[in-house]
Amino acid sequence: MGLELALVAVILAAPNCAQQRTARDAEPRSEWSLRVENHHWLDVTVLVEHGGQRTRAGIVTATTTGVFVLPPHLLGPNGEIRLVASPVGGGATLAVTTEVIVVRGGQLVTWTLERSLSRSSVAVW
Repeated sequence: MGLELALVAVILAAPNCAQQRTARDAEPRSEWSLRVENHHWLDVTVLVEHGGQRTRAGIVTATTTGVFVLPPHLLGPNGEIRLVASPVGGGATLAVTTEVIVVRGGQLVTWTLERSLSRSSVAVW
């Protein structure tokens, strides 16, 4: 009878152990920030390319800086994203796209858009 009680206790405790492991493993990813310094003479629309799709982050007015706090679902698989800046009224040919960058939740990405967009730079902090 003692062995049966021990077996029942183990069976009843097993689902609780699995739930605790699952909750620990599924830690929520946190928000991240994008700071865009626009030195260009046109307003720019900023997009985040993640997991094969593009999502609009917002618009940064000419010669100003914009900061966007973005949700974790905008980080692609393994945190890989590209940033796209498209000048408002400037046509698609003036748009600039970064190389793939890796971002983790809680990090700050600073993207400096120069007057010549092709000379822009990006840093992850």
